[in-house]
Amino acid sequence: MKSFSASDFQADPGYQFRMSEGLKGVEGGAAARGGLLSGGALKAIQKYGQDLGSQEYGAAYGRYNSDQTNKYNKLAGMVNSGQGAANQVSNAAGQYGTNTATNIDVDLVNKSTAMYINGQWSVGVWLGPAKQSDGLDYGVGVLPYMKDKVTLNTGGVNVAFATSKHPEEAMEWLKWYAKEENAWGLIEAGIWMPVLSSFYTDEALTRKWVENPNFPPYDEYKSAVVDYAVSNARPTSWYWVNNTNKFNDALSSILAPAWSGNISIADAITQGLDQLKAANQGY
Repeated sequence: MKSFSASDFQADPGYQFRMSEGLKGVEGGAAARGGLLSGGALKAIQKYGQDLGSQEYGAAYGRYNSDQTNKYNKLAGMVNSGQGAANQVSNAAGQYGTNTATNIDVDLVNKSTAMYINGQWSVGVWLGPAKQSDGLDYGVGVLPYMKDKVTLNTGGVNVAFATSKHPEEAMEWLKWYAKEENAWGLIEAGIWMPVLSSFYTDEALTRKWVENPNFPPYDEYKSAVVDYAVSNARPTSWYWVNNTNKFNDALSSILAPAWSGNISIADAITQGLDQLKAANQGY
């Protein structure tokens, strides 16, 4: 299999999309203040590209590696069709934590896959575009729950560093950037969800958000995503730090036996704690 290269990173659709939308936000913020071609705006664009490259490289590598692994596994499956069902379930569950769903749209359009478990951003990144280009008729639903109904509410942190040469301008831009109307393209596309609670409780605002071409039928999405989030969302951090990928890989491997029922999650974590600590340190 071909090694991951800089050209593969630059061609990654997730990176290209985030770069495009992020630059729109930077340029839009500068334009709103009358400084689209100013030195500050150009520096902001340069910094955004550098930061995004740093953040997205690992994710792009994961998508590429996942795609290469999927291709290899499909070929290997033709040769070794006798692999046990229990091993397949265990391996699939173990890989879920680290594999990003590079082929959601392709697999669903080709009907080689019936269901994917992924975040709401899939609407804008994969499902909606496939609906527009290939006529994908998709739906969303709530997963079976165990003891309690829970869905995770994640978000990243936007900060203005104390060492910034222009802290007031940085905060001004962040405040502008955080408003729904200034990121509406990402919201109506299905990549972001609104922050204000009114978009979840005021039907007119909910319809403004959901009744867009990328989304499934309004009533279906509102029940499975909007209402479920209001009633059952639990906040969790989504921060990428040094060695996050190594830690996730180790965690995925450690939890694999738990998904197949051979061990409890608590026991799996306890037995693999030293491995997790080492991965967290980059070893």
